[in-house]
Amino acid sequence: MPRSQEQGGCVEDGIDHPAAQAPDAAQRARGAFVALLSHEVRTRMNGVLGMTELVLATELTPQQREFLELAHGSARSLLALINDVLDLSRIEIGQLALQRRPLRLPALVGEVLAGFEAQAGQKDVQLCSEFAAGLPDAIIGDPQRLAQVLGHLVEHALRSTPVGEVRVAAQAEPLPDGRLQLQLLVSDTGTGTTRQQLQQALGAPDAQDPRRPAGACLGLLIALRLVEHMGGQLVADSTPGHGSSLRCTLPCEPAAPEPDARRAPPAPRHWPALHGKRVLLAEDNPVNQTLAVAMLAQLGMSCTLAANGIEAVEQAARGGHDLVLMDVQMPVMGGLEATAEIRRKEGDGPRLPIVAMTSYAMEGDRDRCMAAGMDDYVAKPVQLEALAEAISRVLGHAR
Repeated sequence: MPRSQEQGGCVEDGIDHPAAQAPDAAQRARGAFVALLSHEVRTRMNGVLGMTELVLATELTPQQREFLELAHGSARSLLALINDVLDLSRIEIGQLALQRRPLRLPALVGEVLAGFEAQAGQKDVQLCSEFAAGLPDAIIGDPQRLAQVLGHLVEHALRSTPVGEVRVAAQAEPLPDGRLQLQLLVSDTGTGTTRQQLQQALGAPDAQDPRRPAGACLGLLIALRLVEHMGGQLVADSTPGHGSSLRCTLPCEPAAPEPDARRAPPAPRHWPALHGKRVLLAEDNPVNQTLAVAMLAQLGMSCTLAANGIEAVEQAARGGHDLVLMDVQMPVMGGLEATAEIRRKEGDGPRLPIVAMTSYAMEGDRDRCMAAGMDDYVAKPVQLEALAEAISRVLGHAR
């Protein structure tokens, strides 16, 4: 019997055997499951968030508006929670990519704290920030992930602080390799816990089952994994009756700041150049069909429906449309295949603009849509402004 067979599967003489391939297969299966889960959740949340936004734009009584705003806020919180869990899964399977671009730390901290002002006001808690001298005006990093980490840390601090103060402090120290070590400290004057309890909330293993975090707090656990993914550390300290502190250290580089876009006033939410345009909507979900038709009507656009990719190809061939909004996952024929077929039929003739409007929002999904022949991409849940921007870009009316 050959040696490779005696070993029950291995890599020998450049040959991949089943036992060696099993971990990769399991990794791919987990990645596929996470992508599918993300798609299914976003498809449904698109209907929930989109429909409540449409109703909020109508005439309502004060009580109706209050109830709907609460429902809309709860739905957005649920989507954020789901996205956090999906991020955790993507970290574990090595599929979470990080951005590297300049960001202004004081502005980012201010935006995070602004999101908690209402909650802090209800509890009589003051939100504060301080920045040490020598902190660069801008650093290289991933603003979305850094804001995500800070948001979870501030949320934890507020949860345990009925009255008092939650403070975010930032400083930077030089490293031998020329980079900086950024330190972010989130402290509170709340009830506090023992240091052991706080470390357990960050995922310290349970003595009875090392695989299970004892008393794990999902927000803190996600913050910890994100910080580790960015090459940093998160350390917790707490004293009962005297509050808690969470210190995040991250390596970073100073950067020239990007222009402050906030200095320019926002353009009015108004798209006259889109009025009268005709859209072919390829979407199989009835709720998302209704939502998209209503959004397009708000933009002054008319719509023809296609329930699958084959119908989309047939309708596109008949002509009479200014662009296509194409879902990716549909029965009979998916959006990527339909787009490729539309492009094949066009040949060297005029090109019909196609915008992906899809629940596939994982790393690389936009690139796959572009590679199939699409011209732009909007991820569900879709906001009216983002949809109008994408349509305007492909029609050459970007403002």
